[in-house]
Amino acid sequence: MKTFIVLSCVLVTAYGVSDAFLKDLKIKMADVGATCVTEVGANEADISEIMARKMPSRKEGRCLISCFLKKFHLQGADGKPDREGTMALLEPLHDDDAEMYTKLIQIAIKCGPEVSNTDLTDHCDIALEIVACSMREGKLIGVADPFALQG
Repeated sequence: MKTFIVLSCVLVTAYGVSDAFLKDLKIKMADVGATCVTEVGANEADISEIMARKMPSRKEGRCLISCFLKKFHLQGADGKPDREGTMALLEPLHDDDAEMYTKLIQIAIKCGPEVSNTDLTDHCDIALEIVACSMREGKLIGVADPFALQG
């Protein structure tokens, strides 16, 4: 269970939010983590790479990221970024940290179309592109790691 929570911390966006929001999010992410690891056949090595902020070397590791993004509606069933799902996920941040909310929306507005317009077709590779774009754009606007969960 601890592994799933730590892995989850790498894959979701939340800064400066309320304790209640973080607690609820951690519970949801632990459940999703257990489901995704089984669903894609990921192993401890895949999880370790992701926790170390390395791009997964195995397909299962890449698909683990895709599974998380899909379960949280950041990636659609077609593999492309899910604009509506992303906005819905970020909405609770609006009242907790309006500045961070605005920055994360900026990242989503930039990366959604950019990733959607790539020639990638594999959902797992698209997920990596979503993460790479978010990291790159986040650094440009002062968000060192838009996928880190800090409480």
